[in-house]
Amino acid sequence: MLTYCWKDEYTPRVYPLEGSIPVELCDGEPMIDLESLAALIKDYPE
Repeated sequence: MLTYCWKDEYTPRVYPLEGSIPVELCDGEPMIDLESLAALIKDYPE
């Protein structure tokens, strides 16, 4: 997962598709479950 935090820096952050990451746009309150996202990608038909 590639993310950007426009508030503090312009350098992208790269995360493996495991665990959770905060949504910086909303002050880090909501979280994105990367493992659920990875499962959706895996099950998506080509």
